[in-house]
Parts: sequence; structure tokens; C-alpha cells
Amino acid sequence: MTTEVIATFLPQVVVDSLVAALDRAGLMIGSLTLEPIAASTVAVPEAMRGLNLAMVDIGAGTSDIAITAKGTITGYAMVPSAGDEITEALANELLLDFNTSEKVKRQLLTKKEIKFTDIVGQKRTISANEVKEIIKPAVTELAKQIATTLNNKAPQAVLAVGGGSLTPGLSEELANHLEISPERVAVRGREVLTDISGARSLKGPQAITPIGIAVTALRKEGLGIAWVRVNGRPIHFLTGQEMTVTEALLAARILARQLYGQPGKGLGVEINGKLHFLRGQPGKLGTVLVNGSKADLDTVIQNGDKIEVIPGKNGTDAKGTIGDILPKIEPLSFTFNGRQFSLEPVIYMNGKQVVLNTPLEDQACITVEKFDTVAKVLVKIGESTDKPVFLNGKKVRKDTVIKNGDNLSTEIEERVTITINGEKTNLNVKGSNIVFADLFNYLDFPKIPPTGCKKLVMEVNGQPAQFITPLKNNDDITLRWDP
Repeated sequence: MTTEVIATFLPQVVVDSLVAALDRAGLMIGSLTLEPIAASTVAVPEAMRGLNLAMVDIGAGTSDIAITAKGTITGYAMVPSAGDEITEALANELLLDFNTSEKVKRQLLTKKEIKFTDIVGQKRTISANEVKEIIKPAVTELAKQIATTLNNKAPQAVLAVGGGSLTPGLSEELANHLEISPERVAVRGREVLTDISGARSLKGPQAITPIGIAVTALRKEGLGIAWVRVNGRPIHFLTGQEMTVTEALLAARILARQLYGQPGKGLGVEINGKLHFLRGQPGKLGTVLVNGSKADLDTVIQNGDKIEVIPGKNGTDAKGTIGDILPKIEPLSFTFNGRQFSLEPVIYMNGKQVVLNTPLEDQACITVEKFDTVAKVLVKIGESTDKPVFLNGKKVRKDTVIKNGDNLSTEIEERVTITINGEKTNLNVKGSNIVFADLFNYLDFPKIPPTGCKKLVMEVNGQPAQFITPLKNNDDITLRWDP
């Protein structure tokens, strides 16, 4: 199935201007139509539309054209030239102001001689035939433009209406350019409207369009104007069979999407090579009220309704801190060579070290440096990685994973059992070489002699010892201060 549609687009500024002018005069628009539609309604009745006719409404500024064929109106066109071009040509030639030139032009149909005063104050009398010769080039040009708009395709007849159709010589020039006989170009006046009564003061071809406008309004074939208030502002718009909230919003230049709050922008970051996203908050839907009651975009409205539009609210953009997207990371606590250490992970964002409460940046690259191997731990605490390493007493590789509470050393610890002053003591010592002086690192022995004591007694297995005397497992040690 196919259909052919003739669409005419009317600029908003045109309707606004009409409404504003009528409003100042205390009037309101009852119906709106296009001049060629109105004129063809009465000048070309349906009984004539089986013929290929061209109805030309020649006004002051434009010449509007309607084409009929096969029982319907098949097209519309407009020529941006009309009676004013003839008036201006006459004004230029005779040195007349526009109004005087218009009066001279209109007298061509009723007088043989025309009197006027030009712009320099000279009173002149000129024959009508001479005036017709003056305007002939402009008449020819107007006829040519109309014929060209018809694509130079001659209709069976041309019906001319409008005040400009009375221009002398125009019908003949139209016939000439369309290459049809002159009798096939006819000026249609009020006298041919046999089914129209009243308003007898409207005469001639210039009455056709006003009468056509009235007829289309009476038949409700034109477009109506509806008035509503949108957010307190009066809005008018063309109406068809049914009006909805959507049409009112369009007329008020309120976009329907303003009712839908946009979701906030998301935020994406890369953490150690993996993508992570935070969503923005969803938007909130707006509200439409018609006469105080909740409505939607498809709600049918009536002339005079009050519409209130509460726009939707956009959701807030996603935001957060480093700590919001990273899992909880405990510090690593361990012992190295007898000393306690606690190492916090180091976090970088776009190459700069940050802390957990640092705000996130969209498309940021985040890396978390964990100290989870022996090598990383040694580098962090400033120790050499060249020595053998022992983890919980066992020698391990540098890439061995270290966990919370582990004991790390670069010398293996051995357990030595000795007897000191008659009491057995177990010592965890590093390496296999231990001397008498090492005992002072493990024992709570006073390094300053007590009052009344001067001599430090050091013996190993009953024999006098020195600080460098080697010790071994199961040795019997004597260590005291004597007077």
C-alpha cells in the first residue's frame, strides 16, 4: 500500500505574528488556513477538479498556486512576486511614491486618462494605454515566473483570482508563456460563486480568498487555535482532532525528555589491570499536572486547561574514595632478625602515592603495592637480598610468600641449652658460633657491680672464662659479682 501526501510547513513566527496582531485588536483566531487552500475551496469546486486546472491567487506580495487533477488538489506552489512588483515598476518609471503608484494602477481599469502628482510635485496627465506600456515588462516577468513555477506544463485552463489578477495584460501574458489560448485564462470573481449568499459588498476576484477563508472556517476544514497555560504562561497552538499534553509541551518548547531525569555519570578506574565501575545515581521522574490532577504525555487536554510541568531531576554523578573500591587490606606484621615490623600496602593513582581517603578520578589507573614476598619485604626495610634467608627456621627462596606473624631472618637460629648458676636455660641463638659475651644479650645480668662487689666471676665447666670463650650445648656456666 502506498499513499501520496502533500505537506505544507508553516513557520511558527507566522502564526505568532497573526495571533499577536489579533490579540491587540481584541480578537481571537477561530480557524486558520492557507490562502490557496481557501481560494480553491470556492473557486475550484469538487465538480471541476477532474480537470487539470491551475488556480492562481495573485495578491500583493505573492502569487499562490493550486493544481487540480483527477478529482483532487494535487499540489500547491508559491511565487514570491505579485501586484507589488507592478506597482513598483510604475513608481520607478513615473517618479511616484508607492501609494500614488497603487492608485494609478487601479485606475487603469476604469479610466482612459489618469491624473497624478509625482514626487517632485509636478501634476501630470497620462493615457491608460501609455501606463499599460510602462508596466508591460513587469507584467511579462510576473507571468513568466508563474509559468515557470508550473514547470512550463500547460494546464487545461488557468483560473486567476486575487486583486493582482486584474492587472491589464496579465492574462494574455500567462496564456502566451503557457502556450494556451487566451480564453483559457479566466479571472474568477464573486459573480461565479452561485452557492454563496450574503456580504454583497465583497466583489471581484479579490473577494474569492476572503470568502474561501470564511467557508473553510464554517465547514471546520481549517485549523483551530487552542489556548492553554503551561507553567502559568499562555500558549497557543494549532489543533487537530485531539490535543494531548505532548502537543502543549511542544508548543511551549518544553522537550519531553526534560521530564526524565538523566542518570548521573558513572566513574571507571583500573585497579592493578582490572576495570572497576561506580554507577551514578538514577534520575528522578518529573511530574505533569493538568488542572491540578496528575497526568502523562498522552493525556487529552481541552482548550483553556492549565498544565503544570515539574521537570525531572538528574541523578548525581558517581564519586568515591580509594578506600571505597579497595578491599580491606591489613598491614603485614612480622619479625626480622628479632625486630618487629608492620608494613602498610602502598597505593598509587596515576603514578602518585595516595591514601585511602583520596577522592577517585575518572579513568584513573590505580596500583596497590603489597609486600607479600620475602624479596619485597627485604627491599622495603632496606635489607640486602643477597644473603640466605630463613622463614620460620627454614631456608627459603626470595619469591616465597610471607604471611602475618612470620619470623624472618638472614641467620638460622639454634637452640642451645646451658646451665647458668645452677639453673638450666634454653637460648635461641643465631648461627653456631656463640661466645661468653653473647650471654649478656640474653640474660638480665647487671653490667655495673652491686654495692660492695668488685670482682666479676666468669667460669665455664669450673674453669675461668673470658668474654671470647666459646660456648656449646650443655655447658655449666658461672656468672656473678664477688666482693
